[in-house]
Amino acid sequence: MVWDWNDDAAGPVHEMWGLMKRLSDCREVVYSKWYQGRATFFSRELFVAMLCLRRRRFDARRRLTSTAKTLFEVLENNSPLSTRKLKELTDLQGRLHEAEYSRAMKDLFSCLLIVGFGEVDDGAFPSLAVGATELLYDDLWRRAAALSVRKAQAILDRFMPPSSHFRRFFDRTSD
Repeated sequence: MVWDWNDDAAGPVHEMWGLMKRLSDCREVVYSKWYQGRATFFSRELFVAMLCLRRRRFDARRRLTSTAKTLFEVLENNSPLSTRKLKELTDLQGRLHEAEYSRAMKDLFSCLLIVGFGEVDDGAFPSLAVGATELLYDDLWRRAAALSVRKAQAILDRFMPPSSHFRRFFDRTSD
């Protein structure tokens, strides 16, 4: 099996990446690198509930590192952006800044402040475009603000039972 991004790739691999690319900006689901930094798709209903609970439990923006704050400020003003463009605008290019950039992005994704939205041809490898959740999904952001905590908790319990890995991750990263 050829695990490659080109048209010669094995059928299932090529189809899987094509599906991911189509779903990443279709607005029927929300794409994030939320669970352990891995690609995760959420239903809009679940994402609204998660946003509601996150925003009610703590102000994620206050807990961000200075690097995460810088990245987020750029994304609040211009979303979505490719990895290359985001690193360029924040002076985080090069191997020296890779760990710092990755940590900050992981924090922003886990707080639900940013989401993935499409791909950009950034060179040899397609790059996930990322953006501020409030800008790209302003309808979901507003619904989360209006949703009651009780209803949000019921939705979370239905889609993410307390015994699930996803739920434990959500609870652990919400403290």
